[in-house]
Amino acid sequence: MPQRKEPIAIIGSACNFPGNATTPSKLWKLLKEPYDLSRPVPQNRFDADVWHHKDNAHHGTSNVTKSYFLEADPAAFDATFNIPPNECEAIDPQQRMLLETVYESLCAAGVTMESLRGSSTACYVGLMCDDWAGMLAKDWDCLPQYAATGISRAIMANRISYFFDWHGPSMTIDTACSSSLVAVHEAVQVLRSGDCNVAVACGANLILTPGMYIAESKLKMLSPDGKSRMWDQGANGYARGEGLAAVVLKTLSQAIKDGDRIECVIRETATAFNQDGRTTGITMPSNLAQTALIRETYKKAGLDPLDPNHQPQFFHAHGTGTPAGDPQEAEAISRAFFNDYQTAEKKLWLGL
Repeated sequence: MPQRKEPIAIIGSACNFPGNATTPSKLWKLLKEPYDLSRPVPQNRFDADVWHHKDNAHHGTSNVTKSYFLEADPAAFDATFNIPPNECEAIDPQQRMLLETVYESLCAAGVTMESLRGSSTACYVGLMCDDWAGMLAKDWDCLPQYAATGISRAIMANRISYFFDWHGPSMTIDTACSSSLVAVHEAVQVLRSGDCNVAVACGANLILTPGMYIAESKLKMLSPDGKSRMWDQGANGYARGEGLAAVVLKTLSQAIKDGDRIECVIRETATAFNQDGRTTGITMPSNLAQTALIRETYKKAGLDPLDPNHQPQFFHAHGTGTPAGDPQEAEAISRAFFNDYQTAEKKLWLGL
């Protein structure tokens, strides 16, 4: 059994999700009392009717009618972070909203800006989409002065470190659906290395253009009616949504020493996070790779996924809601936790 590494404490968190879930407590209430939050694309994003066609293969269109959107207007200018108006007009709204979310996570942690200023605090941002870059590229003649920094993926993390005056690692990570999870993983690793005492991991997704709808509709990835039917016979794709979240991390020993309020503890992340390798297609997952990932992560945490006493109370699945992804993930989870000896008496609660 490998030597277990020090657990990591989450000492503060913040979020902004549809349904006015602007705090973790509001998000928890929404999870306990869920209701349908899907709605048509707001007019302040783009005119969805222009880009809609019931046939997903129709050129330059999408067959999606609903998604999940924040109540806040991403284009709203906020002078809180001392960004000049001529620069603010050029930067991706995700940069501005991440600044706000990270600040709220620090407040939740009881950590002042002054206490971290000039420190080696690390910042990792998970980011899959950057619609803003496509919007600015539509008219090169009208490109704003600060477009270069406004659309840079690297600046997504760097702006946070710049504003708070943090001197630790600062990077934006794109591993598609797992981007924010990998951001947390990197934060965990840098804390365990001893290079930083505090790390912030965050992620963002805003829907500003029809581009991703059109591209993913071509591959039949998206549910036309905006419903993710995970592991359901009627699964027809995933539903797109907006959101931002941030967590403040320390090693458990450091958090206890500092008297921090500990929200939860991370025993291990996907230290052996892997790639599927060669499958039947570049977007086709491998249940063997997923099984290996779950088993290796449990092993590094000093746990045995086949031991009922070590199994989770709830397993948070990826839940693509697609005919291609769902069977692979179901097989992977079954193999990881039950091997080939699953019976009706052996149960594992899971969800999306």
